[in-house]
This record gives sequence, C-alpha cells and structure tokens, in this order.
Amino acid sequence: MRVGRSVLLALAAVVICAAPGSAARADAPSGSRVDAQDCVASPVPDRRVAACTAVLDQTTLPPKSLAEARYYRGLARLDLRAPDAAAVDLSAALQADPDLWPARWVRADLLVSRRDYDDSVADWTALIRQKPDFVRLYANRGAALDNEGRGTEAIADFTTVIERAGGKPASGAALLSRAVAFEGMHQYDRALTDLDEALKRDGTSPDIYFTHGRVAYLIGNDAMALADFAKTATLHPGNSYYLLWRYLAELRTGRDAATDLREGAGQIDPGVWPGPIIRVLLGDLAPGDVKPPAFPVRWSAADQAAGAHCELDFYQAEVHLLRGERDQAHQLFQAAVDTGVKEYVEYRAATMELGRMVAQ
Repeated sequence: MRVGRSVLLALAAVVICAAPGSAARADAPSGSRVDAQDCVASPVPDRRVAACTAVLDQTTLPPKSLAEARYYRGLARLDLRAPDAAAVDLSAALQADPDLWPARWVRADLLVSRRDYDDSVADWTALIRQKPDFVRLYANRGAALDNEGRGTEAIADFTTVIERAGGKPASGAALLSRAVAFEGMHQYDRALTDLDEALKRDGTSPDIYFTHGRVAYLIGNDAMALADFAKTATLHPGNSYYLLWRYLAELRTGRDAATDLREGAGQIDPGVWPGPIIRVLLGDLAPGDVKPPAFPVRWSAADQAAGAHCELDFYQAEVHLLRGERDQAHQLFQAAVDTGVKEYVEYRAATMELGRMVAQ
C-alpha cells in the first residue's frame, strides 16, 4: 500500500489534468502562441495529437511555439495512455523552452507515477526556483523524496507546507504526509504527535485515523489501534487495508480475529486488491496463487509484482511473528524488504520489525 498522502497529490492532479477545452485550464500557458484550436482544446485526444503534429510540421515554428505544441501533444498522449511518447514530448518542450513550467509540472508528475523519483525531485526543485511561493510544489517534492526513502528531506518540505498553510485545512493533509514520513523513519512518537494535531484540524479524515491506527499498532498500543480502525470503518468502509491491520491487532489481543476478517471480507470484492491477501490469511488461497494487481497503472509489471509480494510477505510475516514463529517471520520480513518497494508502508514496517528482531 502506497503511503497516505492522496489529498496533496489530488490537489496537484486538479491543476495539471483539467479536461481539454475547460473554461480555464490551469495548465495552459498564458498568451498561448499555438493557434491551432484542436491542438489545445479538442475533447478528442487523437484529434489533438494530429492537430499538434500539423503545427509541429511547420518548418518556421519559433522555439516557444514549438515548445507549446510539444507540450499539448504530450498532454493528449497522456490521455491516450501513451506515457512513453508523452514523456518524449514533454522533455522536448522543456528543451525548447525551459521556462514552460506547466510542461515541467506534468513531467514531474509523470515521473512520480513511473517511480522515477530522483528525476521527479529535480523537476520539482526547478519548479520551486521558478515559483517559490507556490506551496503545493513543496508538498509534491516532499512526496517524491519520501517515496525514494529520503525522509529527512521530505520532512523539511512538509514542514514548509505546514508553516505556510497555518491552520488552514491543507495543513491537516501536510501533517498527515509528515507523519507518514516520520513513520517511515520509525519515529513513531513524532508521527503520532502530527496525527493528533491533524485530527484536530480535520477530524473526518479516514486516512488520518487509519494512519494513526497503523502507528498505534506498530508501537504495541492495540486498544488505540482498534479504536482508530473502527473509526476508519465508519468514515471509509471501502478501505480494505484497515481489515488487514485490524486482523493483526485482534490476533495480538486474543480476539476472534479470523471471524471478523471473514465478515469484513464478505463486504468487499475478493478479487480486488488487497482481497487476495485477505484470502491467503483466511486459508482460502495459497500464497503462490496470488496474482499481482494491474496497478499502479504506470508501474512496470515487475514493479507491480514486487509491490504485491512486499504486501503479501509482510502480512504473512506479522501473523507468523504473533504466533511465535520467528524463523518464518524473519524470512518473510526479509523478503518484503528485498522487494525494494520503499514507498509502501509494509516495506517500512518490515524494516522496523527486522531491526526489532535483531535487537531482541
């Protein structure tokens, strides 16, 4: 499961993914020099690609017009689910006009979606130099840094967002993101401090409650964890991951965890991730029969498989550990870490469990 900062990233997506032809495209350069209307505003992506290509076929196109045409064609190719071709266009746009900041924003977001976090950080940093007062850029760079495992740098960016947002609702999302970064660094007390403050500012966020419960479980406070997961279920019953963490907390407290997990599983599609993991824990599916989900959609098949194994191995390892089966637990925790999927909370928790096992 990818770390919980969906609110901040969704805000960015609104800016760069406005529907073609919308009344005020936030991603459209002001004073556009691209005159072919279909290149910019056609609701049909294929038509936009063809129109932009026709513009690009002009041999006397000035550099800035060239950049904009490549940018708009890149957007159209993203709509056509052709990220490789889109990346080529966006890079060419920036080569022609390095100041075309919307193209850099879209490329940075595309790089994140493809797990190219280092290059994405470079783009976010360049954007921050262009627009230092645009607070959302710090949030986006922080997310990329944290996904790369550069927690200290990510925390600095999220702190900038929190300080500039003040008490506004956006600060609650930034506190959640910083808490997740603290969680990844195993600084659980600091994570809980941020989450408690986030709940004061946004007490209806299931993501905050779920993260709070997850951290509570990792520090051994099962009563707190179970209360948080109950709140998560009320606010967002569709969050199937809380079922897994609630199961672990109930196992540790001696409750009838399997019955609750099976009841919860009956309310979700068992074929939709993480349904297969739940089926494994219930004994209804062999681990070797689990098929990786086809998401995140821009990840390679190998990365999707690695993410699936990271999650599956972690939850199985936790069950073995709670049953006192330390050798099996250690093997599976190590397998989860070996996937290298640093942006998953299960990877981060597995590194903590391995360290704790060594210390004991």
